[in-house]
Amino acid sequence: MVFPCEGQVKNGDRVVLPPEGPAKVQWQFNIQNIKDVKFRSWHFTSSDGTLRNELLATISDDEEAVMETKLLAGLEIEKPATLVLKNVNQSYNGSYKFTIIGTGIDGAGSAVTIIIAVTPKMKIECSKPTTINKGEDFTCVCRGEDGNPPASVTWFNEGGEKVSKTEKEMATLALSNVDKNDSGKYKCKAFGDKLAQNETSIKLVVQFPPENVRVLLSSEIAVRGKSFTVKCEAEAEPAPRFKIFFNETEVSISEDTYTIPKVNDSHVGFYKCVANNTLGLKTSSPRHLRVGNAETHGNDGDDVGLSTGAIVGIIIGVLVLVLVVAIVCLLKLKKSEYDKELLPVMVHNKSMSNFCVMYTNILDILILRNACHYIRQAETFCLTAVWLVRCCKRQPRLLCLGTNGRYSLPP
Repeated sequence: MVFPCEGQVKNGDRVVLPPEGPAKVQWQFNIQNIKDVKFRSWHFTSSDGTLRNELLATISDDEEAVMETKLLAGLEIEKPATLVLKNVNQSYNGSYKFTIIGTGIDGAGSAVTIIIAVTPKMKIECSKPTTINKGEDFTCVCRGEDGNPPASVTWFNEGGEKVSKTEKEMATLALSNVDKNDSGKYKCKAFGDKLAQNETSIKLVVQFPPENVRVLLSSEIAVRGKSFTVKCEAEAEPAPRFKIFFNETEVSISEDTYTIPKVNDSHVGFYKCVANNTLGLKTSSPRHLRVGNAETHGNDGDDVGLSTGAIVGIIIGVLVLVLVVAIVCLLKLKKSEYDKELLPVMVHNKSMSNFCVMYTNILDILILRNACHYIRQAETFCLTAVWLVRCCKRQPRLLCLGTNGRYSLPP
């Protein structure tokens, strides 16, 4: 496992160290008896190739370490196998190989690459800030050079989204047919290691003609004798200049606000704004201004407002209407529950020995009750016919119920 300043290393590891500070690199070997280790050595090959397999230090048996070179100053050895680097600088970049010889061990070795971190230098090849017009293309090259380890470079937009390819020591920001949404800050990041990273940024300004031009009234209806304000708004880069028109007559030049100190009937009409900059101009839709008295909240003539009593009356009327609709719906619901099975109406005819039964809906149930009561007095029952006929509302039938409880069609 590798630690930046002090740790154990395995063969093939790469360790990035900060400059100037001391660092320790420790090797481990699994030998129970240190007396079995007869010889230990450290060799160095520099990254720039000036030193190749240079012997740094040795330990014979388990005696004190002997420093074998002065070409790489500031080195120490701590037993059993720790290399101490003092006053770290770029001369320490390279490969360090540790080798042991002993009983049953024949020249086993392990190498680790040491990289002394260097922050990459940033360079932007475009203006800062840069200004272009809507519809144009934009290119900017960012370089992150001379870092150690070599940096990978990427562009990001203001929201942190990646907007370029990641390339070694350089990246290109390329935008085509730009619009106002491309305006903003762009950041270029160069990353070689957490100890070797850097960044820079540019601000892109996209110029465009006026858009979304609006005329704003301080209220829909102006009050006679009071002040009133008409204001213009628009999106544009560079910032627009405004003209305000009243009924096609210009009333304000180069100002986004027009104030009427004291409103009267002559101010009734249409107001609009015209916004312009170096790239073009645009006119807003007109807004109509009405004038009224304070007691009617600005309404006049045919524009008289509703009184509180009228508003209350409307609310009560709406509530009554809702109640009536609810009652009607409830009655229809009750009726629909009985339409699937119709009930009979009994009619007594003193001149006949039979009672005629006509099937209808539940709304005639009171008649049914009276008929059934009469039939009971005649020692005849009526309920035998109640469930005989189903779903015959559209085709009512006549049935006759005799004292014998049988029914038949009337003559």
